[in-house]
Amino acid sequence: MLLSVYPAGEVEIAGASSEDLCDAIAGRGVSRPILVNDRSGVEEVLQGIVQDQDILLVLGAGDIGQLGPDLIRDYGVQIH
Repeated sequence: MLLSVYPAGEVEIAGASSEDLCDAIAGRGVSRPILVNDRSGVEEVLQGIVQDQDILLVLGAGDIGQLGPDLIRDYGVQIH
């Protein structure tokens, strides 16, 4: 799953949009990421794809760092 990519104070880089990144990943032929345009839609998407024993890696900048703790709070997931 890939969320929107946005500049953090710098000039936007041509060819580095969320859609461009999804296309590049899909072009490698393995899979196409699910593009979620808004952080509020993440939990709904995850409910449809995450299964028991899956590992979820959250990586990014800005408020995305709060996503892991929010999921733990909302779903009671334990980190070991």
